[in-house]
Amino acid sequence: MINPKFGVTTPNLAEAAKKQLVVEHSKQSFLLCDSNKFYKVSNVKALDLKDVSIISDKIDENLGKLTKLISK
Repeated sequence: MINPKFGVTTPNLAEAAKKQLVVEHSKQSFLLCDSNKFYKVSNVKALDLKDVSIISDKIDENLGKLTKLISK
């Protein structure tokens, strides 16, 4: 889930830890998600939006101010 206030969230700690580990060991990180996950929040914060570029089916201007958004 992607939220301007809470960043990238995920349902459980294991998934959050995996995402954090990947970002820590990467020069550049991309998150693939569809736009219906925008403005929703899950249980565990995984990442700040500044730490990833988001690839999605739609561009959102508000999220685009906080992170790089890539769309078709």
